[in-house]
Amino acid sequence: MAVAKKKNTWSTQFVSFEELQKTLKRLEEGIIEPFYVLYGEEIYFKEQLIHAIVERTILPENRLFNYTELITSLVDENEIFKAGNRNQLGNSEYTLLVVREADNIANWEPILPLFKTPKNKGVVVLEFQKLAPKTKKQDDNFKTMLSIVRTQGLLFESTPPRFDNQVVPIVEYIAANNGCKIERAATEHIIALLGNSLTAIDNEIRKIAATLPKGRGQITLETLQELKPNREYTPYQLTTAIVERDLNKALTILYYMAENRNTNSLIALNAALFSYFQKVLLWGVLQRNLQVGEVARILNIKEGRIKEFNNAIAQFPPKRCARIIANMRDFDMKLKGVGSAGNKPYEQMKQLLISIITS
Repeated sequence: MAVAKKKNTWSTQFVSFEELQKTLKRLEEGIIEPFYVLYGEEIYFKEQLIHAIVERTILPENRLFNYTELITSLVDENEIFKAGNRNQLGNSEYTLLVVREADNIANWEPILPLFKTPKNKGVVVLEFQKLAPKTKKQDDNFKTMLSIVRTQGLLFESTPPRFDNQVVPIVEYIAANNGCKIERAATEHIIALLGNSLTAIDNEIRKIAATLPKGRGQITLETLQELKPNREYTPYQLTTAIVERDLNKALTILYYMAENRNTNSLIALNAALFSYFQKVLLWGVLQRNLQVGEVARILNIKEGRIKEFNNAIAQFPPKRCARIIANMRDFDMKLKGVGSAGNKPYEQMKQLLISIITS
């Protein structure tokens, strides 16, 4: 029985993807759990598991009779119980019940018998967004269900990857899953355009793979020429690129942030960078007399970002930070109409980034 465990999210090894691979391998080996509870924000991993469970338990010709998929907004708890308690029909080895949006189940009592006295060769899959009972009144029944699943089935947390390097092996997996390969430059390009949206990446690779020779095709940079950017960057990703002194990545992020004007403006972006470098400046000054932990507390910096700020101050000591802050203050005034940013404020922002990273 596989149970997803928390791991260091800074690692290039990403826990949800690792657990997905382990669970898929167990399914391929014919190890079928009676219960699967899938929860979390990342839709792609949950859909991969549901698809694999269906493929490994119910033959196509038996799915009409032995496979039921319910959405909680359209059925009540008694209907869920009846669907999970049905007998196998025909020559099917298993019955399978998939319950979507299980967050909306208000009364777990009628459903508990499916878990307390499971059917032989019956499989129940519950798909959640958040793993919590809808009402406090149902808390005990909900906890009982989870306790049974933890000991007799699989509890899978599906979290989205946070960092681009965690997405790389997933993109390669998606390509292989669609019968093709993808070169590393193309992988990096598709991540730059689509970010960590695994469903969007899967959709694009699926469309491209359909045009390639089965099992022999490769996705290249040229293949992706028509792919349009569809991701949202954050100031955090930009400051990370700046601290890494990765000019190309920083300029790419700036370009897409400037293009997405519904959620970003140069004024807000400049203010975010200004605030960041203020903290870097204070980090360097305060460290002269205080312990790192005390500095982090004063500046409200979480423990997981201490290494980042140590790297930042190594690249940008206080005097250099002060010059950067002065330049940002000047640019902010121009953006607000004091002086002039001209007709091309984006170009000035780009030059500001270049000067920060290369000077």
